[in-house]
Amino acid sequence: KWVMAIGRRFKGCVRASTTETIHRRMEMFRAVRVLLSTMLGAVLLLGLTAVSWAKTEATVIVTHNKEYGNILTDSSGRSLYIFSHDKQHESTCYGSCAQTWQPFVLKFGQPVAGKGVTAKLGTITRKDGSRQVTANGMPLYYFAGDKKPGDTNGQAVNKAWRLVSPS
Repeated sequence: KWVMAIGRRFKGCVRASTTETIHRRMEMFRAVRVLLSTMLGAVLLLGLTAVSWAKTEATVIVTHNKEYGNILTDSSGRSLYIFSHDKQHESTCYGSCAQTWQPFVLKFGQPVAGKGVTAKLGTITRKDGSRQVTANGMPLYYFAGDKKPGDTNGQAVNKAWRLVSPS
């Protein structure tokens, strides 16, 4: 009896504080909702910006080399190679091979063919999930021994690596 009497006596106070708590929580919920909406908008904007930057991330161009003629390079002039042990649409260069012969990868979008490139550019998905650029279905690579744009030190290494022609 005594506990019930105390409960009835303070019943109004409990309701008032509960109502006040509910209003505070609703205000916090609204503030969090506005904050999350703003953050989502920012993420979407950054995502769309990244996609638009990616269009030029993997541009393949034709560069004239005095010794080998016209070859494919990336937009900064770094030579691109194909590996004779690869199959169309499939890379076989992993582990230590991929450390010496780095795959030409693309994070977003599709590769772009510069003026004079007639090879069909595309991508394959490597075992690690990265997207490697291809020319006529053959995966493209950089050679770690090429120190500056225009170097072609990987040509004919182990009779398995060769520069790529524009077609």
